[in-house]
Amino acid sequence: MSRSIVKRLLLKDLYFARHLIVGSIVLGFGCLGLSISGPVSFYVGTVSLLCVLIVLNIFLVVSGVVNERKERTQLFVLSLPISTGQYMRWKLAFGFLAFFVPWLILTIAAVVVIDVSVIPNGFIPFAVIVLMYLLFYNVLLLSVTLANDSLAWNTAIIIFGNISINFVIAYLMAMPAVNHSLWGREAVWNTQEIAILAVEVGLSLVTLGLGFLFASRKRDFI
Repeated sequence: MSRSIVKRLLLKDLYFARHLIVGSIVLGFGCLGLSISGPVSFYVGTVSLLCVLIVLNIFLVVSGVVNERKERTQLFVLSLPISTGQYMRWKLAFGFLAFFVPWLILTIAAVVVIDVSVIPNGFIPFAVIVLMYLLFYNVLLLSVTLANDSLAWNTAIIIFGNISINFVIAYLMAMPAVNHSLWGREAVWNTQEIAILAVEVGLSLVTLGLGFLFASRKRDFI
């Protein structure tokens, strides 16, 4: 019975977030369409795409976790026949899936747009690495928010994520191995790019696991 309740709660959250999810996908497609018009529009479109995903991440965590905690809705939910661990799994699943679906669609769309446009295909590994960092940012913010009630910690992670993406882009652009293949006609994944992507994936999985571990041990929700 508890599994059925958790499933219904997850579907409920996804239903209420549907406009935010669909809206981000539509805006993301618009940004990608803008990026193929020229060098200036490419810069504006790609930066706008990153902003869309960052805003989606923050809004999902704030609306799905922070506001529910602030309004004491979670106290009512925890009065239902579900465990703390089930509650945390539900929130992690919602926060991750609600971001992952539009992220995946827009990442695939970005690769396709680069491939069929005049943008050099050498940008494909660079784009995937940058977008993968945003997925790590989502997992980090979601896990920290679930594991603690500190507004200061949440704010610090948001500031860190929003600023650090600029350093990630600058670091990648400065890497000879990345910069050398960036303007190539073919998408070539070198060992450094593969290593960076593997680190991002690993950090995302570890952060998600630690977030669930600490959050599931939490007992005080007041």
